[in-house]
Amino acid sequence: QLLNVQRGTNEVALDLSAQQAATLRGKSNLKVITNASANLFNIDINTDPKISEVAANPHIQTAIRYALDYPSFVKLSGPGAVQAPGMIPTTFIGHLPPSAKIKRNLQKAKAEVRASGISNPKITMYYPAELTINGISFATLAQKTKSNLAEVGIQVDLVGNPVNSFLETYAAGKHPMSQSYWGPDYPDPNDYLVFTPGGLAANRVNWAASKDPKLAALAKKAQRTVSDTQRAALFRQIGRMMNQRAPFFPLFQPAQAIVSSGNLTNAVLGVIWPLDVRAVGTR
Repeated sequence: QLLNVQRGTNEVALDLSAQQAATLRGKSNLKVITNASANLFNIDINTDPKISEVAANPHIQTAIRYALDYPSFVKLSGPGAVQAPGMIPTTFIGHLPPSAKIKRNLQKAKAEVRASGISNPKITMYYPAELTINGISFATLAQKTKSNLAEVGIQVDLVGNPVNSFLETYAAGKHPMSQSYWGPDYPDPNDYLVFTPGGLAANRVNWAASKDPKLAALAKKAQRTVSDTQRAALFRQIGRMMNQRAPFFPLFQPAQAIVSSGNLTNAVLGVIWPLDVRAVGTR
């Protein structure tokens, strides 16, 4: 794509990384646009001790939350990427402010590992091999996660599976830990209630509503609320609670880039689909 968009006309490249797109800035025959994507890379961890006693341990989960080097994940994506302050992307109402983002704290993470009572904790983490989203390889993310957790004494064994195989076992709730991501299905924060207890994504880590009734009740209230002002406040409350105790760790919203031939008009990125092909024209 990097070569084709430079050589041809009527070309659009959607899968370049922000770094690749940056090399094309200033070329008179091209238009380059980068910003933060609504896609959200995250880590999921299973709450069922039958799947993994280590992963399900609350102290280990807290240790992972504070062991991750969030700024370094953001740097992988390049200019335009942002650390996700919560599980709702900054594109939608109800997202948390940047001040709410989780900050790395290795001392706290190591203390939580000791508090877990587990000697030399080991977790197997699955990721979709050979899959790249917004120019980011899941294999690269998985290696970084492994390295981060090793710093606090948690050993991570990586298993990269083909996408279909990964999704099958992930949906069945069989992964102790997953390197994952979520792309919006529709432009509203209700789409992210799947991460609250008893939701679709929560069931994939065996986080039932009964495990956190207060949070589950807030999610139902948010789903029924009509006023955007009230909804925004509810979703922020949910987001802060999720950052404290949910088995999901939001990492970053990658930079998304679209590079198009200079003769094209309306070649812009959308929130749900990358490109509205019908709107694209020529000068």
